Amino acid sequence: MDTNTIKEMAQICGADPEKMKQDIEKYGVRGFFASIELLGYPESTAKKMKMVHDILRSAEVMEDEV
Repeated sequence: MDTNTIKEMAQICGADPEKMKQDIEKYGVRGFFASIELLGYPESTAKKMKMVHDILRSAEVMEDEV
């Protein structure tokens, strides 16, 4: 996930972009999304991040089917 994508997602979800970038670099994208609640993000922010992640995964699947 590139820096601009992380910044945009952080802005949408109300997260600190620098913390999010560091966590993604440390745990990888899958590890990050699998453990959002354990990384100290507020519940509402974590919920929004999971929703965005689900949307991105759905779009990926749809792209593969085309």
